[in-house]
Amino acid sequence: MIKVVIADEQTLFQEGLQAILKQSGLCEVVGVYKTSGDVLDALIEETVEADVILLNIHSAGEFVNDIKSMKTNFPNIGVLTLIDENQIELTMNLLHAGCHGVLLKKHTYEKLVEAVRNVYEGDYVIAGPLAKMLVQHVRKVSFRKYMGNRLDVEGYQFTSRELDVMQLMIKNYDNKRIAETLQLTHGTVKSYVSGIYLKLGIHDRNAVIAYLDKLVN
Repeated sequence: MIKVVIADEQTLFQEGLQAILKQSGLCEVVGVYKTSGDVLDALIEETVEADVILLNIHSAGEFVNDIKSMKTNFPNIGVLTLIDENQIELTMNLLHAGCHGVLLKKHTYEKLVEAVRNVYEGDYVIAGPLAKMLVQHVRKVSFRKYMGNRLDVEGYQFTSRELDVMQLMIKNYDNKRIAETLQLTHGTVKSYVSGIYLKLGIHDRNAVIAYLDKLVN
């Protein structure tokens, strides 16, 4: 049986998690606490032993610090977290802290037992929508670094946001679509594009795209 500890301030949700895990026949809930800090104290005081800790995230900053402490002091315990919605920054912070899995609460009932088992076996579990966002984030960061270095060699320096706009220009996105993708106003995107033209000394969109595409490829 997989020993699971739950931390959740909401009693009804807490009871729902317990019921799912108990019914699985795979997990044993050995402790239920209000906060991640309570779990950490119990582990340090050796009043509970766990294979997997299940945390319902409410206050991101506090949870991240507690997870770091858990992984420092108890590296063999898996940590699985539940969050409300697709939040790339929170997901990244949780993973950097040492979390083994991030699930969306709305998918909990379908994926929970499987996720607990995977984390127990040493695997990482990321909810589908969050995994897609992480891939997109990595691609964006990789493009920024690669294109930024290439342009630096050419004698140009651009901001991260300008590089984001360039990446979408290469995909032949018009200003409206760039604005929607980056969640900026149309006027802001137009200003970024004009700045790119000015720095490159090229004032034709197709010529700018051709130049950038050549650098990438």
